Amino acid sequence: GELEYSWDFGDGGTSDEPNPVHTYTETGTYEAELTVTDEDGNTASDSIEITATDCGPGPIDPSDQFDGDQLDECRWSEIVRPVPDQLSVGGGELAIDTGNGTDMFGGTTNAENLVLQPAPDAPWEITTEMTMPFSGKDYEQASLFVYGSDANWAKLSFILTPNGRFFEFTLQSGGQAIFDPALDYSPELGPEFPDTAFVRIRNDG
Repeated sequence: GELEYSWDFGDGGTSDEPNPVHTYTETGTYEAELTVTDEDGNTASDSIEITATDCGPGPIDPSDQFDGDQLDECRWSEIVRPVPDQLSVGGGELAIDTGNGTDMFGGTTNAENLVLQPAPDAPWEITTEMTMPFSGKDYEQASLFVYGSDANWAKLSFILTPNGRFFEFTLQSGGQAIFDPALDYSPELGPEFPDTAFVRIRNDG
């Protein structure tokens, strides 16, 4: 039979249309709820959390500049497993406190604060300056990611292992780590190697 629709967009806006369009006039996080009622008075409801931003239309040119004291969420539009108190912006830098007992390798995909922006059309090259002071956590690392999901990604890491400090490249495909220690580790960097380095990943299309 006929259904009646009742939308509550969480900002005072409502609608009785099946597929309405609603624009939030203030940035923030809202809970939009839909209630559907049939001819017999039976109802069902569901809701979704919506984050409204003041980002302009269209894509933003890729960049790893960190201006101001807040993460530009129009550029960095996704954070995987966010832990806000372990992430800060200041002095032109993004600082992330590494987790303890977290990683991205094979079946272990619990690393936090993967800060992402959309990749440009291929081919492309991404380069960033990265500092890893190493605080003593096992296999502590800072990584530059190309991320599709927890099952599919590539990362270039500045990593501390029991054998020393290395650059390491790992590819994850279909949930399986594709990693060859003979090919995917740099030579051991030695104690004189600085904590800051430039890292680059290139996509040839």
